[in-house]
Order: sequence, then C-alpha cells, then structure tokens
Amino acid sequence: MPGSEETIPEKSVAYGIISVAFEGNGRSEEQALALRKALETRLAACKLELDPQKTKIVYCKDDNRDGSYPVQQFDFLGFNFRARRIKNRDGEMFIGFVPAVSGAAVKVMRLTMRRWKLHHRNDLTLDEVAAWVRPVVTGWINYYGRFQRSALIPVFRPLDSFLKRWARRKYQRFKSSPEKDAPVAEEGSIPAVLALPALGT
Repeated sequence: MPGSEETIPEKSVAYGIISVAFEGNGRSEEQALALRKALETRLAACKLELDPQKTKIVYCKDDNRDGSYPVQQFDFLGFNFRARRIKNRDGEMFIGFVPAVSGAAVKVMRLTMRRWKLHHRNDLTLDEVAAWVRPVVTGWINYYGRFQRSALIPVFRPLDSFLKRWARRKYQRFKSSPEKDAPVAEEGSIPAVLALPALGT
C-alpha cells in the first residue's frame, strides 16, 4: 500500500505456513518453485520473509503419481495431507492424496481428555458428564471427521477407558468388573451414551 512502508519495522518478520503442492511432472515442479520464489519476492517487498521450516513444496503422491520427492505430506489446519488407501464410489480401494486428522491434533485432543480427569468426578451424574463432554467431543468429530472419519476411532479410546473407570467408581455393581467388561451404562458405547455422532467410515 502507498506510504505503508513507514509503519513496517526494519526487522524481517517470519511469515506463516505455506505449502505448495505439485503433481509430479517437471513442469509442475518448476511452477511450484517459481510460485515460491514469487512469494518470497513479494513478501520481501513488505519486509517479511517465509519461514524456511514451515514453507514446503509437497509432492502429491497417489495411484496416478508414482514418483518420489523428499516431502510427500504436510499438515494444515489440524489435518495431515498424504497418500492414503481410500474407497471410491464403486467400493474399490485405491491410493489417494487426502487429508485426515493430524498427529498434532490427536495429541491435543487426548491431552484435553486426560485433563478432564473424568474417572475422579464421582460427584457428577451420567447426564452431567454427557452435558460437559458432548459439546467438545461433538465439535471435534464434526470438524476432524469431515475427512477420513474412521481415523478418529482410536483417538477416543482413552475417553472410553476414562468413562469405564468413572462408572466403576460411581456405581457399586461395576467395581469388581474387569476393565473390558465394565460398561459405561446399559446403553453401551460412547456414541450411544453421550449421544455423539457415529465414528464409522
């Protein structure tokens, strides 16, 4: 913007994450490199710079692109984009370059669930536990479950364990039950008990 340079500090500021994906042929790689160079030039004019650790050129490997490249996956907005086995509309399996919940997002969700310490909240009823947990977990499922929803199944296994421990502490009849046999409630699974969206494919 005209005259805006006076308000920009002389020290360069690291810019955010930018991932440039390409399809694997020489021309696409050249275009990706040219785009990165153009971004660097444009940001330099604003006294900014790309973060070299977070700026990536990524090869989108799938069944139609069988080449190799140093970087073949990237994380963005809580999703990890990489080659995965998926099913097409005809039910056939193939390798596609698609997103699913990232490892970093999984760690955050599991840490949040551990910090709830549900197995120590004997003062709460099942309805109160559901009212507390449901909005958060439903939000996670609705967001991260937009792609590869079944990838969330192992994420919530710790929550299942916490709820079983809570049930054994809360209800006398579950105290002597083995971990695998202590149901959360008569209704069964976490989605049923907490009225959560299903975690199937």
